[in-house]
Amino acid sequence: MTARQADDAALAWSNREIVVLRAEVAGMTPRERVADARERLAGLDPDGPPAAVSTGAMALDGQPAVVVAAGGAPLFAIVRADLDPLASLALDAAAARAAHRLEAALDAARLQRDPEVLLHASALSLAATLGLALALWAMRRLRRHGGELLARAARIPLGWLARRGVDLHAAAAAAGRRAAGLAALALGLGACYLWLAYVLRRFPLTAPWGDALAASLWRQLARFAGGKVAALPGLFSVGLIGVLAWLATRALRFLFRAAEEERITLPFVYADTARPTGWLVTAAVWLFALATAYPYIPGSETPALWRPWVRPAWSTRR
Repeated sequence: MTARQADDAALAWSNREIVVLRAEVAGMTPRERVADARERLAGLDPDGPPAAVSTGAMALDGQPAVVVAAGGAPLFAIVRADLDPLASLALDAAAARAAHRLEAALDAARLQRDPEVLLHASALSLAATLGLALALWAMRRLRRHGGELLARAARIPLGWLARRGVDLHAAAAAAGRRAAGLAALALGLGACYLWLAYVLRRFPLTAPWGDALAASLWRQLARFAGGKVAALPGLFSVGLIGVLAWLATRALRFLFRAAEEERITLPFVYADTARPTGWLVTAAVWLFALATAYPYIPGSETPALWRPWVRPAWSTRR
């Protein structure tokens, strides 16, 4: 898609863009040409049979042009100066594309007045609305009971800490309620977005808006999925480094505990200093693992990951 100039004018009908006019023809600016085309379109018989859209070549102001007509009545003309300079599209191809879009727009305007089409679209929209109401009710239930379920799931690991004097049950319950509320809000907004796109696509006049919403959603999902797939090798490397570091610390804990109990002898390690030495070595192992895994973290090559933690020397107040 290219940027339009200030004097460009787009001809739209039934919420569908037909063509962009860029040239001044027969003393008429692009905006005046669009206004004239809209008047001609409004003059078509809305209750008559579907008007056949056709194109025909002619000369206009001494330059080649293609006239787009409906039901034999000329509506607008396209000249070479109207073509997008960045698109390799011939005049005939541009006119054929405009005619195809115009035919779809006229069909949409005709179908929008068809009671059977409107009744069918309204019934589907009503069913979708009931489905949305059911989904929002489920999201409300999730918000109310999801926190309790998460808190129950955390009782076993938190019980181990509680027996050692650290009670985090209240904090876990609050965090669970907040997480459930955020999940319910996100799912509810997503359900409303899908409902709106679906309902708009049921009616001929608003179908382009629904298509735009659906296309935007799928674009974002494809971009998100593509980023996650590209990050899988790095995440696998980070996970492998973490597992190796965990295994190394488990082995070190066993060795230093044995040295503390004087079951084995380690060079430069004494029984009374074995435990703090083990803590220091374990911390060193995890720091080394973090430094090794950092390049594999998705986004680590961008400054956004570390810039908030680095304060320039010149910004330090004295």
